[in-house]
Amino acid sequence: MSVLRFDRTAVENAEFVGEFLAEGFGGFGSDNSVSVGGNVQAAKIITKVQPVYPDSAKSAGVQGTVVLHTVIGMDGKPLSLRVMNSQIDPDLARSAVEAVSQWRYTPTLLNGEPIEVDTTITVNYSLESSN
Repeated sequence: MSVLRFDRTAVENAEFVGEFLAEGFGGFGSDNSVSVGGNVQAAKIITKVQPVYPDSAKSAGVQGTVVLHTVIGMDGKPLSLRVMNSQIDPDLARSAVEAVSQWRYTPTLLNGEPIEVDTTITVNYSLESSN
């Protein structure tokens, strides 16, 4: 089974600030990249669990951005979430993974058939917006 690869970034503040943003689609530079439009229907988020800012991180003044890599399965569930930035606080990483693993999407369709989509999701934790 092949995976259609998109460079898709979702930006979310962990303290309920902002909306889910999908910043366009484009291939990773491979020859078989596909743009949304025509026969490709992009996934849309239908269930989004907000990440919880861990109390331990808040009290320690820890902020940061967790970058997650995942594949959105044909059923719309994130598969094999992986933290991409190793220097991030482990509590922030755990919180982001726990929340994003519960997100659900409408399947991405290629010629009317569901496909898996390779994606990157970014979760921001900022003390300024958590007040």
